[in-house]
Amino acid sequence: MFQSDFRNGVSVLNRMLNHAAVERERTLECLDHRRSPQDDNHSYGVELDVAGARRTYVGDEHVWLWYRGTGVGPYPCMSALQALERVCDDLVQGDVPLAALVAILLEDCENLAMLGLVVGLLVRHLEHADRLLDRFLTEPLIWDLEFTRVVSEQSGLAAAADGVTAPERRGWSLRETAMMMVLQADNQRADELRLLGQGLIETARRLMEEEFGDTDDTEIQEQLATVRGWASNLDRRNYRAQQVEGGLEIQSTPPDDVVEALQARNAESARTHEVMRLNVRYYVNPKNGKNDAVDAADLAADLDVARELLENPPEHALSGHWDAPAAVAAAALMAHIVNGVVLPADALRLAAETLLSIGEGTAAPRPYEYEETYFEQGADRVAAQALPLLLLPTAAPLRAQVDGDDSSTTYHRATAAAGTLARSVAHEVRLHFARGMDHVWRAACAPEDGICRHHEAAFQLTIETMRDCLLGDWDQESGRPKAVPLDDPVADSLAAATDTSIYAGRLDAAIRALGPAASASICASTPARELLAVLLAAHRRSLLASEPDMDSRGTHALIAARALLAVASTGEDALLFQHIDAYADNAPLLASFLDALSAAAEESAEGAATARRIWPTVITHVIALQNAGHSPFTGHRTYRSALASLLPNPAPEVAYLYREVQGEPIVWWEPLAWQSTVAQWLPLARGQAACVDQLIGFIRPLPTGDQARVGIPWVAELVLANPAEVATRTFLLASWLIELRQAVAATDITADWQRVIDALVVAGVSRLAPYSE
Repeated sequence: MFQSDFRNGVSVLNRMLNHAAVERERTLECLDHRRSPQDDNHSYGVELDVAGARRTYVGDEHVWLWYRGTGVGPYPCMSALQALERVCDDLVQGDVPLAALVAILLEDCENLAMLGLVVGLLVRHLEHADRLLDRFLTEPLIWDLEFTRVVSEQSGLAAAADGVTAPERRGWSLRETAMMMVLQADNQRADELRLLGQGLIETARRLMEEEFGDTDDTEIQEQLATVRGWASNLDRRNYRAQQVEGGLEIQSTPPDDVVEALQARNAESARTHEVMRLNVRYYVNPKNGKNDAVDAADLAADLDVARELLENPPEHALSGHWDAPAAVAAAALMAHIVNGVVLPADALRLAAETLLSIGEGTAAPRPYEYEETYFEQGADRVAAQALPLLLLPTAAPLRAQVDGDDSSTTYHRATAAAGTLARSVAHEVRLHFARGMDHVWRAACAPEDGICRHHEAAFQLTIETMRDCLLGDWDQESGRPKAVPLDDPVADSLAAATDTSIYAGRLDAAIRALGPAASASICASTPARELLAVLLAAHRRSLLASEPDMDSRGTHALIAARALLAVASTGEDALLFQHIDAYADNAPLLASFLDALSAAAEESAEGAATARRIWPTVITHVIALQNAGHSPFTGHRTYRSALASLLPNPAPEVAYLYREVQGEPIVWWEPLAWQSTVAQWLPLARGQAACVDQLIGFIRPLPTGDQARVGIPWVAELVLANPAEVATRTFLLASWLIELRQAVAATDITADWQRVIDALVVAGVSRLAPYSE
C-alpha cells in the first residue's frame, strides 16, 4: 500500500497507531489507576509543537520504540512502521522532497510511534533535512526519548538495520545529531541553532513550572541542568578543537556551572553505562554469537569495574546490581579454569567470591520470581552455570587462594551454594546449573579414597534439582499444591508416584544434566543413565496425563530430545525409540518431540551426526507404528502434524526458549541419501498442506537443480492428490514453484511442474496464473 498509494497508506497506518497508542494508554491506566474511565484527558498524552501547531500525541517510551521493533506493543504496527521506513528511504533516494514526506507522515498523526520514525528518518537523512528537525529539537521529551532509545538498543534488541540509509546513525542520540548540525552550519545557521537551544531550555522551564508550581527557582535550576547540557550542544561557542594523533578532535563542553551541576548525575550515568557495557560484552554479544576477543588484561580491568559497581551500585540500572558483576566473574572463571588464562590472584578471588556470594544468598531475591520466570542474564542464572567450575580438580589452586588453606573450605562453600541454586524457585536457574555441569562431566575421574569427589558431588546436586518434583495436597494459604520432596532412593520414589502428581518442569534440569553424564564414560555414567531412564519415563507420564498440552512451546520436549541424542551418540538408541513408542497414540506430543529432536540435532556436530544416522530408522519406525494399528498421525496441532514432522526442517528462530546452538544451526539431514525412506512417507502425506510445506523445507537446503530434479516429483505426488486442500493452506508452495522455474526448464520434469501449477491455478491460486497453460 505504501508503494501504490503512499498518502493513503500512511493515513491508514496512523489511524492504526493512534488506536494502538490509546489502547496501550488504557492498559497502563488500569494498572496504575491514574484516572477514571470517564476521564477524557490523556494521562499518557503529551503536547508537542512539531507539526506547525501544538497537538496532543499519545504514547510513552515504548510507543516511541515501535518503529525499531522493540518496546511493548502490537507487532503488526511495528512491522508496518519498519516497512514504511524503508519505503521512505527509497523515496528520498528517488529525490522526493523530505519535507513533503514528513508532512504526509505527520498529517493524521496523534501518536508517538510515528514521531519516533520521523525523528529517526530526519537524523539518517540529515543532509536533506534542512530545518525540518528544528521543532523537534526544542522539545525536551524528544531528547529524553531518543537517549532512552539509544541506551535500550545497546542491549542488541532492535530491528535489523540492513538496507536502510546511514544505519550507523541508529546509534546517535540528538546530542550527536546537534553536533553534526552545528559543525555543518554557517554563521547564520549557527545563530539559529543557538536560539533553538534557548527555546529548549525555555520549554523545559515552562513544563517544570507547570508541574511543580511554586517550587523554589534553585530547585528548578538544578532540574534544568540536564536540559542546559543538551542545549549546549546547539551552541557553537561551546565547541573546542584540538590536534590529536591521527587528526583533529572536536568536542562540545558545557558551561562550567552546568558541568558542576551535572557532576553527580554524570557519575551516576557513568556507572549505569558501565553496567550496560558489561552486560553487552559478557552476555548480549556471546548470546548473539559475537564473541569479541577478551584478553586477560580486559578481564582484570572489567573485574575492577565489577568491584566498584558492587561497592557503589547505580541507583537506576536496568538490571539488578549483581547481574553485570556476575557476568564478568563467570567469564573470568571460565577463562582461567577451562582455558588456562592467567589472571591476577586478587581478580580471581573477586570472581570466585562474587559467584559464591550470589549462591549463598547475598544478592537480594529477584522480585516476582516464580517457576517460569525468564531472565537468563540474572545473577543467579549466571552463578548457577559458573559455580560447578569450582568443583573441578583443576580449580583446587584457585580454591586454595580463596580460603587461604587447603581449598576444602571453598569446596564446601561451592557445593552448598550450588545446592541452594539447584533448588531455586525459577526452573531457569536450575537449568543453567545443569548446563554448568557439562564441564564437570567432561573432567576425567580423579578418585580419592575410592570416591571421585567432583563427579559424586555433581550427581548428588543433580538429584537436588528434581527432588521437589511431586505435587501434593492443595495449600489454601498459597493457593497452589504443596511440593512433596522425593525420598531416597529418588528413582524408586518417582517410579511409584502417580502420573498426575509429577511436575514435569521440575524434571528438566536433571534431564539436561544427566544426558551428558550418561554419555561421558566416567564413573557416574552408569547411575546417570539409569536415573535418566526413570526421569524420562516420568516426564512422558506427566505430559501424557496433562490436559490440555502443557508443553505447547516444546520446552520440555527439547530438553528430553537433547538428552536422548546424547545417549544415542554412544550407540544406545533403545531409550530414544522407547520415548517415541510412548507417544504412538498421541500425535501432538509425538510431533513436538520429533520437532525438538530435529532442533537439538542443529545445536552441535555430534548431535547432527547422531541424528543423521538414526533418522531414516525413526521414519520407518513411526510408519511401522501406524501400520501396526497405533495412531501417531491423528489429531493435528492446528496446522502442523506428526506426519509432517518426520521430515526435518530448520527450527524457527523463536521456537524454543532454551536452545544451545553453537554458531550457526547445522543443516544435518540428507534428502538425496534418504530417497528410499521418503518414498515410504509420501503415500501417507498425499493431499496434506502441512506435509507439502515440510517437504519443501526439507529439500530447500539443496542446490536448485537437485530441488527441481528430486523435489518436483515428490511435491507433485502430494499436491495432485488433493489440489483444493493444499491450495488453501500451504504457505511455501507458490513461491517455491516460481523460484524453481528456471531450474525446472533444465530438467526433464517440466511436465510435473506444469501439472502442479495448473492444478493450483484451477484451485484458486491466482499468483500462479501467469505460469499456467
